[in-house]
Amino acid sequence: CEYDGTGKGNFIIGKNVFLGCNSVLSVKANKTTTLHDGVKIGANVHIGQDVPANSLVYHDRETGKVTVREGYYS
Repeated sequence: CEYDGTGKGNFIIGKNVFLGCNSVLSVKANKTTTLHDGVKIGANVHIGQDVPANSLVYHDRETGKVTVREGYYS
């Protein structure tokens, strides 16, 4: 999703990034969202923010929120 109705944004995707099924990347107009190297994104996750390197991103079933665990992979 690079168009929010008013303008387009950009994505920067690093090396060794894994996107799970039904994951969605979105960005606001005239902004850039970066997925740094070594990021792993689980299934059914909506990402609209920068994700630090070597992080695990998943949908927490208990809270219903997206959780980013930085430094999960080294």
